[in-house]
Amino acid sequence: MPSVRDVVSIADADWLKLRGMGAKSLGRLWSVAQNVQRNARNAPLAGMTEAELQAEYDRLSDARKAIDDQLKAVRSEFLSRLFTKHGQRDPA
Repeated sequence: MPSVRDVVSIADADWLKLRGMGAKSLGRLWSVAQNVQRNARNAPLAGMTEAELQAEYDRLSDARKAIDDQLKAVRSEFLSRLFTKHGQRDPA
């Protein structure tokens, strides 16, 4: 899949050689590309390679799993104490 950088590096004349690409479609393409670039300027991920993005995704997924595991443990302990405090049976 081409990046926005790849798309904007192609001259208008080359885009217009493509079947089905007219001035209106080209205008929409440039509008989308400009919006993506504008939004990406402030995003630290914009300059990353696909490999770097994959590594960051994997790192964050691992961190999320660890947090999910911690949340489950805390919830379990909280419910256990709550039911014990109120004299009810442990729901587990």
